[in-house]
Amino acid sequence: MMKKLAVLSVLFGAVLSFAGLKPEFQAFAPDFLQLREAKGGFHHFIFRVTFAPWAFVCEGDVKVPQGDPELLFDGIDNDEVYVEVAYVPSPIGGSDGEEYQAGIFDMMIFYSDGDDEFPSVIKNLKVSLLPPIASDSWAQSSLSDAQNAFGQPGSVWNVPEYQQAITSASATPLSKAQLLATKKVKADKKMNAANAARNGSSNTATTSTTSKAAVKTAPVSPAKPSSNDGLTLKERRRLAAQGASQVTTTSYSSSSAYNTSDDNDANLTPKERKRRALLKQQLGSH
Repeated sequence: MMKKLAVLSVLFGAVLSFAGLKPEFQAFAPDFLQLREAKGGFHHFIFRVTFAPWAFVCEGDVKVPQGDPELLFDGIDNDEVYVEVAYVPSPIGGSDGEEYQAGIFDMMIFYSDGDDEFPSVIKNLKVSLLPPIASDSWAQSSLSDAQNAFGQPGSVWNVPEYQQAITSASATPLSKAQLLATKKVKADKKMNAANAARNGSSNTATTSTTSKAAVKTAPVSPAKPSSNDGLTLKERRRLAAQGASQVTTTSYSSSSAYNTSDDNDANLTPKERKRRALLKQQLGSH
């Protein structure tokens, strides 16, 4: 009996600790969203993300917006639909060595009519974790605690104190291409580190052999290489990969898409207007 009470107190404490935290929000492009034809006034959807730090799937039904069964399909084609998830930061280590956010408790599909953006109506929402954290007990506890702490799905999107965070997240939705690029950069770094370790071992053995030969032969000063001339193919590949890995963030200052000028604001989409407003806010804080 005492053991059971102890377990219940731990679980109750976990829920309370989640309830004391503010949720965070992450927006995604619609290329992760699978939408079925409308039936009975609702589209069934599956939203699946399997790139670190995300490994989850959301499934449910979204109401046909404005009575138009083609509106969401057209919005996906025209980049006027995006998805946001609400989560409590709860990173869990996966079997692949990456960390994943497990405290996901809600999602929303937003759509635009070209002038403004609107939240959809979702029912029967179910959020599940995917490998490599699907079978992790800590990850499942974090998922359950977050969902219990924030109540019914859909309520978080109407809380006034969260509106700024929701809007800021929506300005820069993650696309599948971005997450694939990030995954490639991480894989290249691991490969480079493994190559460097192998080369280090090889160089140690070579140094030991050549140091004995140096006793018999006079030292010869090596010619100074110019630029990348004289590098092996492996070294040139490594330098190229290292250069690519350093360019992992978007340069806002040189891109016309992030021009903070107010000219032609009337012709911008709601998403572009939010991006400009967010950038102005970021620049103003420095």
